[in-house]
Amino acid sequence: EYLNLQSHTNNMHKRVCKGVIDGKVMCSSYVDIDKDIKTSIEKLGNDVTVFAYPFGHYNNDTIKALKNNGIKLAFTIEDGRVKKGQNKYKLPRVRIASWTSISAFEGLLK
Repeated sequence: EYLNLQSHTNNMHKRVCKGVIDGKVMCSSYVDIDKDIKTSIEKLGNDVTVFAYPFGHYNNDTIKALKNNGIKLAFTIEDGRVKKGQNKYKLPRVRIASWTSISAFEGLLK
């Protein structure tokens, strides 16, 4: 009951590739990104509609691949609350760690 499957890339969740520190998704072709997202969706089930960018990194090819694979929303690691009219593929989030107390969590909800 406590398992939470989340959608991000299958094999692009690596910090560095080819000397690019911004993550593998930033230095991969559209074809590779699209293929990797398809694999992730297959593993999680075809009802995947929300995505979290690995390390928060994305580019125009990533967004295009998400749209082409039926993903409706994507989250960055930018701190903040989602506001009406925001780009659905560049959503911020309120980050909560395992050490966040209940009172701190309550404060984040206000």
